[in-house]
Amino acid sequence: MDRGLAAVFDVPVVTQGTQGGRFSDVQAQNLGTPARLPSTSVTATVTQPAVSAQTETAYVGTRVTGLRSFSHHPYAGVRVLGRVEPKTYVNVLRQESGWVQVQTTAGTTGWVSSRSLFGLQGERALVVGRGASLYDKRPFSQGASQGSLPKGASVTVLERQGGWAKVQRLNAPADSSVWVSARYLRPQAPTAKPANGTTRSSGPSPRVEPSSLSMPSDPLSLVLLLGPVVPILGHLGKRRVPLSNSPGSLLRRRLMAQSRRPFTAEDRPVAESLLGYVEAPTDSDRFSRALRVSLGYGSLSGNAWGKGSLYSDYLQTRQTLLGGEKPNRTEGIALSRLARAVSQWTRTGTPSFAPGALPVIDLTPAEDETTLFHHWAVALDRVSQGEEPPILLARSARQRTRLIAALAQWRAANPESGLRPDVPSAFRWVFLDEVGTEVVQRDEAGKPLAVRLGALLRAAQVDLKGVGAIDVVTGVRASWTWDRADLPATVEVRLILGVLKNLSLAAPLEQVQALLGSARRALTSA
Repeated sequence: MDRGLAAVFDVPVVTQGTQGGRFSDVQAQNLGTPARLPSTSVTATVTQPAVSAQTETAYVGTRVTGLRSFSHHPYAGVRVLGRVEPKTYVNVLRQESGWVQVQTTAGTTGWVSSRSLFGLQGERALVVGRGASLYDKRPFSQGASQGSLPKGASVTVLERQGGWAKVQRLNAPADSSVWVSARYLRPQAPTAKPANGTTRSSGPSPRVEPSSLSMPSDPLSLVLLLGPVVPILGHLGKRRVPLSNSPGSLLRRRLMAQSRRPFTAEDRPVAESLLGYVEAPTDSDRFSRALRVSLGYGSLSGNAWGKGSLYSDYLQTRQTLLGGEKPNRTEGIALSRLARAVSQWTRTGTPSFAPGALPVIDLTPAEDETTLFHHWAVALDRVSQGEEPPILLARSARQRTRLIAALAQWRAANPESGLRPDVPSAFRWVFLDEVGTEVVQRDEAGKPLAVRLGALLRAAQVDLKGVGAIDVVTGVRASWTWDRADLPATVEVRLILGVLKNLSLAAPLEQVQALLGSARRALTSA
């Protein structure tokens, strides 16, 4: 396990040649001795009260919420099998208490911390960060939790082993010892009695006599003395946020108010949906992942695309979701151009249509992109308000049956949508498998390449003379283009993309298709 994860989970850093993550005396000697400063270094007289050399005592420091304790050593009987390297995939077998049993590509089965894995909702997960140790048993499975020791509690240290310490509260029964992380124990000298008989509190701060201080007069010695100190002082006043290489790390920090720029009330639902997708992508192909992430980050950036840490977070997330491969230059330019343009598009949380516009909803990918059910439900709700029924596009009559049943399930699972369940069943369907070449242009294998909007509306028995605007709704996975050449020039056509649960984007048809087409071609060629 890397040292960043060890700090989070109170676990030792276990590597070959070390004892529970601590360097042995021999290894420490091999590191060498730092060069000595000139003899003109600062000197001081330190007055420290005398203490008796008795049992080691300590107190709980650093943690405000207390220090977790366990009845047995959390790593008792646990053996290190090896390591899982970053940017590699493992098969997920089961999850338990923050740990995941995985199988590596070499066939080795073991346990890894969930913090080192990305995409745990699927059968495979990506190893992120610096990788992690692979254990034969799940750590923390032997010792039951014994609660927490409060901050400042004094304890007697009975034993130390592998970054953990067996301690006992002062004045506690002899059989009440527990194991805690030694990382959060601070040394504390036992109480000592001076000659006058008064009792002094343990572990006081040493007193330094100012009169005994002397500074080096040699300029070179002064530079050698203060050189390492100046950079440290420069960092003390800065607000530091823990960094992470995992996808969506900045989204996570800003949602948790650990950033100077938390999300606004309007952006927060979008950021939550985007982070949920980044942590558990619903698309299996790199093509759809790249497009959806670019659309999501672009919608949050506003006019500041390409500037600041949100753009860097996007680059890191995009690379991880593409399997760890760095996008080539053509691919990167196309995706960045798309994200920059998205920041200028109309963004809505709840699907909406332009007043008087005729909805044309492509439901062919709806079984995978369930956000399209929300658009469908909103379009049906408009029917009860006197608007035109939507035109619904499906692959076949069989898919129509599945979609109608899925819509009812979606309504039951989303009562917060506020949509009326008793809207009229006003469906005007067009099936791709039943229309001819006047509506759908296909390739040699029969796959749709383009759908002519005018012919599609005529197939649905719509009078084009009464149509002034059309809102075409589709998903990110749609592979064909919409051809408006057979529509009157006065008809305005918008393309609405259902990107995420709380994110829909709308812009003129030609603009959206040009940018999506460029990104698709770049991703396909890559």
